[in-house]
Amino acid sequence: MPAVSFQDIEARLRNSDPQKRQGTLRALTDLFLASAPQLDEDGVEVFDTVFDVVLETPGVESLADVSVRMAPVPNAQTRLIKRLANDAEIAVAGPC
Repeated sequence: MPAVSFQDIEARLRNSDPQKRQGTLRALTDLFLASAPQLDEDGVEVFDTVFDVVLETPGVESLADVSVRMAPVPNAQTRLIKRLANDAEIAVAGPC
């Protein structure tokens, strides 16, 4: 099986429909939350980079859910938390 690059994954996410992006965001959040206690700084950074791509795509309406779920995580991704905390919607920014 050929290796898939980060650029391939990014392109697929950008070209997917909004419902699929929401499912991807939910799955990514679940994966991070399950892995967070064992992740070192580099592992958290990888997730931060992937969240940047998923959240950059228009149509993601699950930000409030991500915000509520990530707010209590001690090693949550810095860029993600800053982005959520600075969102114009209080439902998104409030928990962070």
